[in-house]
Parts: sequence; structure tokens; C-alpha cells
Amino acid sequence: MGFGLFAISLIFFFTPNLDIIDVLPDFIGAILVIRGLNKLSDLTPGLSDTKHAFYHVLYIGLAKFVLMFFVPYFNRNDAGYILIFTFTFAVLEMIFLLPAYRKLLDSILYLGDRTENSAVFKGRSEFFSFTSIFFIARSLLAVIPELSYIMSDEASGIVSSYNPRNIANYKNVLILFNFIIVGILGLIWLILGIRYFNGIRNDRIFIRDVTEHYEEIMQNRKGILIYRRLHFAFVLIIVGAIFLFDLISEKLDLLPDFAGGALFVIAGYLMLRHVKTKYLTLSAAVYTLLSAGYWGWSLYFAENYQNVNLFSNIRANDMFIGISSLHALSCVALGVFLYLFYKALNDVIDEHTGSSFEELSSVRARLNEENSIMKHQNTTALVLGLVSCAVSAARVFLLYELSVFWMADVVVRIIWLYVFIDLIDSVSYSMEYKYL
Repeated sequence: MGFGLFAISLIFFFTPNLDIIDVLPDFIGAILVIRGLNKLSDLTPGLSDTKHAFYHVLYIGLAKFVLMFFVPYFNRNDAGYILIFTFTFAVLEMIFLLPAYRKLLDSILYLGDRTENSAVFKGRSEFFSFTSIFFIARSLLAVIPELSYIMSDEASGIVSSYNPRNIANYKNVLILFNFIIVGILGLIWLILGIRYFNGIRNDRIFIRDVTEHYEEIMQNRKGILIYRRLHFAFVLIIVGAIFLFDLISEKLDLLPDFAGGALFVIAGYLMLRHVKTKYLTLSAAVYTLLSAGYWGWSLYFAENYQNVNLFSNIRANDMFIGISSLHALSCVALGVFLYLFYKALNDVIDEHTGSSFEELSSVRARLNEENSIMKHQNTTALVLGLVSCAVSAARVFLLYELSVFWMADVVVRIIWLYVFIDLIDSVSYSMEYKYL
């Protein structure tokens, strides 16, 4: 019923934050909680509200994950941005993440009252109290080291002698203090959380009662499960497509494509139960690995050969050719994924859109026409997607010879994203009409 996913999700939240760097991304933990709530959210309004609360956590985590790759850029230009973002995300976590977890625990407690079972009470008080302690410390202690920027000579513009009371001199100590304290608190919180959720999951009577209650509610609503799974997969696909947009600074893409590829992998897995294309997830995984290799290699190149003349440095030129070739290969893998997704989406349009009951002939004709339009739009999106892949590969090859070519890449990618998102929205709306 999802309690195992709740336990696993804790792993992505228990680590300390170093400014906006999160080693285990929070958005993955949010995805696991949302997936765990897929069935439970139908049992009580509180759990349904909790699911929406964790969607906010997901969006915040994604924004934080993206900005994490900008840290080297901020450090080279103005480290004050890191303080601003660290403080902002600390506040957002206090506003959204902490209440979301408290709401989750309160809703589970209510579910235990409804089923008259004691499993949800064992260890709940300790975990509930420690959740507040941990998240407050996690947010607060991530901000304190960055406050040293305000007192630094760089920020004040004053060059002064060493002042032992200036916290700017102790930033590394404060970072270490953050890791030790939050690390210990996080480990205790993780142990308490895993023990609590596993205790619920292992209580067979409670799980049986909840399962029977769920099956009774969902007996005539099976279509809604299909809609939710596919709709969530489409949300991940759209977010992943946005990650494909190239945000170039100093010839490095600050919006890593492999993050989008990782979301494609998850979405492909969710869709496998309802589409015929079995290689969708595999193609997304191949693209993710290739794009991750390209991004890591291009980061190394940017750090070591940023101002090198390619035409006079053979080593730099050979490395750039290798990087460009790897990127072109990743574009081919992305093209394969887009083609397989095109086929999968046609299957969704055929099987999961329209109406779930016999309509009037005029309505049926209109629905068939809408399906035909969506398939044509799907073909257009595929063609634009493949063109975008080709232009992206060309942009990297022409990075030094015709750097202005990035404008063509941006234009084509924007057009494709607009058509693609509109297509997904149309298919989702048609699925909603059928199942809801």
C-alpha cells in the first residue's frame, strides 16, 4: 500500500545540505512519497491533501536540483547568489517540506483510527517530534555558514586585518559543524522513520484492513488508476523535456540533459504496464548514460581548456571532437527515445482516450476526429523533436566555428517544446474525459 516507499523516501531527505547542494536530491524522495500515496490518497481526504503537498516539495526539489549545477558559476562571479538561494530554499522547506511530512503522519494516524488498529501508533510520537527537530536544524544550519559572505571583505569592500570574531574566518568550521550535527540528527530520524513505516508495513492485520477498504472503494473506479499512472508519467516527461533546453554559460550547459533523461526512465517504467513499446525505458536509460558522460566530459573540458585555441592545440581539438561525437551519439539515443515515445503515445490515444461507454454517433465521430488530430500532432511533435536533436548535435560541433548557431537551437527547441507540451495536455485531457 505504499508504506515501503515511504521508508525508502527517507533516504533522500536525511542528508545535510551544503548551501544548495543536496547529495541525494529531495525531488526523488518526493516522487517516492507521491507514488506511495497513489492508493492511500483515495482512502481519506487528508492523505489526498498530503499527496498535493508533496507535489509542491517535488517542484521545489527540482528547482534546487537545477540550481545546484550553477554553484561553480556563482562562485566564480558572485557568491552572494548562493546565500540568497540557500536562504530561500531553507524558508521554502520550512513552509512546504516540514508541514508535508507532519501532514503525512497525521493522516496515517487518522487512517489507523478509522481501521481501529494500533500499528500506526508504535514509534509515531518519537518520529513525529524528531521530524520537526531534524528539518529545522537541516534548514537553519545550511544557512549559517553562508552568512559569512555578508561579513567577508569581498562583500563589504573593506580590506581589514584578521578579526577573530568575524564568522567569515570560520566558514569551513561551520560547514563541518553542519555536517556533523545534521548528519547525526538525520541518521536518528532515518532510523526512527524506517522503523515506524516498516512496523506498519509488517502489520498484516492493518495492511489487510486497509487493502480491503481500498478495494471496496475502487471496485468501480479502476480506470482512475490508469489515468493517474499515465498522467504522472506525462508530468515527468514534460519536466524532463524542459531539462533538454540548453542554458549555455562559458560553453557549458548549466541545465544538464541527463537529469531529464533520468525522469524519462521513471516515466517509461510507469508507462510499460499500459503500452506495447517495451524498449522505451531502455532507450531512456541509454540516453541518460550518454548525456551524463557528455556533460561530465564537457565540464572537464570547460575547466581545463576554456581559453585554449582549438586550431593550435591538438590535444584540446581532439578532446573537443570526442565530446562533440559523444553528444551527437546521445542525440541519436534521444531520437530513438522520442520515436518509441511517439509509438507509445499512439497506443495511449487508441486505448485510453475517448469514452468509456457507448456514446451517441455524433459524439463518437467527434471523439474519433479528436484522436486523429492528436495522432497528427504526435507526428508533428516527433518530426520537430528529431529536427531538434539534429540541430543540437550541430550546435556543439559548431560551438567554436559558428557560436551564433545556438540561436537556431533555441528557436527549434522552443517550438518543439510548445507543440510537445500541448500534445501531452490534449492526451491527458482526453484520458480524463474517459476515466474521470
